[in-house]
Amino acid sequence: MHSASYFAQEMVAELDALGVERDAQYLAQRAAPLGRASAELVTATFYSFAPGYVSAHVPACWEQAAPEEIHAARMRAAEKIVEKLVAGTGGSELLESIPHIRRALAPVLEASDVCGKPLYAAHVNVRKSAGDDASELVQLWWDITLLREFRGDAHLAALVATGVGSVESIVLDSATGKSFAPHYMRKMRGWTSEEWAEVAEKLAMAGFLTSADDKAVLTEEGVKLRAHVEALTDMGVASTWDALSDEHVSDLQGLATLWATAVAKSGIIPQKLFG
Repeated sequence: MHSASYFAQEMVAELDALGVERDAQYLAQRAAPLGRASAELVTATFYSFAPGYVSAHVPACWEQAAPEEIHAARMRAAEKIVEKLVAGTGGSELLESIPHIRRALAPVLEASDVCGKPLYAAHVNVRKSAGDDASELVQLWWDITLLREFRGDAHLAALVATGVGSVESIVLDSATGKSFAPHYMRKMRGWTSEEWAEVAEKLAMAGFLTSADDKAVLTEEGVKLRAHVEALTDMGVASTWDALSDEHVSDLQGLATLWATAVAKSGIIPQKLFG
């Protein structure tokens, strides 16, 4: 649901109305909780974006619309997106699941410490400032978004600890065949073909990729490296889930699958982007 919001036409329309350039919209909406963030801060907290791409749009995007305006537009779009999902096939089941998901996630979010989690902390601050007046649909979007940013910050720490750099991380991700295809990943993250190829060559030489071209897949060592990063990421968020029993976690997984299926069927995220 969180990821889908970046591709949804409802979000594009809201940010278009503010005058935010299309190429800056992802950066602007996700960075808005940081305030008038510098290019360096956004590059650091987003990790996988090319510094030159970020500096071409940040801080210029804050002149197109203030962070507060962008965030308000993001909330309006988020509500429309969740409404659209609920209105689709299986909508009644989705609607009925919302209070169950929110109750289950409450102790998890309560236990999620902001220390070492800068982007998560910024989102927590904005949510607290907004209060509890938003609809249940928006509150659900917030819960999911906070979980995503909490794990995202832990993932970046794991990448740094493992020595996997910004562009290396997305070259490896594309090579799984389960993420964005290389040419789309480069476009969305702002890396040139030359920059990508240089890193892919190093990863192939190190034994993590089968080749340096866009058809590369992970070798056995590449799979092990990514598994190690994910294990470290899991360790970074594990304590927050201690409040839930295994049964509650299993139930939550089932409900999450319900929503993930709805997002996939909605077509919000174009399938052509994936490898």
